[in-house]
Amino acid sequence: MTAVSSGPDPAATGRRPTSLGSGILWIAILALASFGCSAAPPPPPPEPIDATGVADNVRLRTIPQEPVRILFDWSLNESGSRTSGRGVVRMEPPYKARLDLFTGNGETVLRAALVDDVLRLPPGVESQEIVPPPALLWASLGVFRPGNLAFLNGGESVGDDQIRLSYGYNGGEEVRYHLTGDEVGEVELLRGGNAAEVVAIEASAEHPFPQETVYRNLGEFRELTLTLDVYEHVDVYPPDIWLESSRR
Repeated sequence: MTAVSSGPDPAATGRRPTSLGSGILWIAILALASFGCSAAPPPPPPEPIDATGVADNVRLRTIPQEPVRILFDWSLNESGSRTSGRGVVRMEPPYKARLDLFTGNGETVLRAALVDDVLRLPPGVESQEIVPPPALLWASLGVFRPGNLAFLNGGESVGDDQIRLSYGYNGGEEVRYHLTGDEVGEVELLRGGNAAEVVAIEASAEHPFPQETVYRNLGEFRELTLTLDVYEHVDVYPPDIWLESSRR
């Protein structure tokens, strides 16, 4: 009986058998190699900066130079409940500020003074929740002042003309200043590594005081917005406006 041949013997021809699976494997290997060659390199690390020099420059640029009086509109959104009115800030060198908020019919909502790093409240008032901590309150008034108890952790360049400075405090809190050029754009207060309170600042083209400031307490769902109306130079203020009696 004669055997029927089904084709050339691979052993006789010297050829290896091929399969669909091995072809797919080679295609995958070539694709991975090609992807590895074309992948973009990792971004460069942040450029080192002179953090102390940057901080000194911003501090000197924003320190109050003369007594001023600022009138503004304000609005408060507290967990969906909205209030608004008028307000006034009085400032005097080197670091004195007085903040007053009134409703539309003239009733007082807030009186507070900030001298250096101490927030002063009227007698009998123990706390004022809508007022941010001193470093953030100074920033909301257009002044860069981390405070005498703050220590500079460092700084880094985070983009075109963008710099971030980080300050620490003995209690474990951290304040981060986000700068554009020599202007403060945003300030964050971090607790436990998470942002707890934030001040966003829109600079004025004409005055040192911001055109608009938005203060957010993220945990309390509270947002206070100040919008500049009038900026004027005045004479020296009497000492008693700085609320000597009560402090925190």
